[in-house]
Amino acid sequence: MSTKLSAGTVSSGAVVSSDTTGILEIQSGSTPTTAITVDTSQNVGIGTSSPSFSGGSRRALTLNAPTGQLSILELGVNGALAGYIYSNAS
Repeated sequence: MSTKLSAGTVSSGAVVSSDTTGILEIQSGSTPTTAITVDTSQNVGIGTSSPSFSGGSRRALTLNAPTGQLSILELGVNGALAGYIYSNAS
């Protein structure tokens, strides 16, 4: 278990729960599922609960799309799209 901040569509508002792992999860949806995870090494995962990078002292931003969708990292300058990086199964 981890520290979870859950913002579902129920009228009771946000729910916060925690334990001793040091992992932060941000959840969303009417049946809350994890949208963003920050692990104890400050790796960030979107669409994955286990972001990682096997490169020593580096940190990772992991984007994980469901089957049939792309993972896209958009880069902007002054509010305008300046470029993007994407990957797909091929």
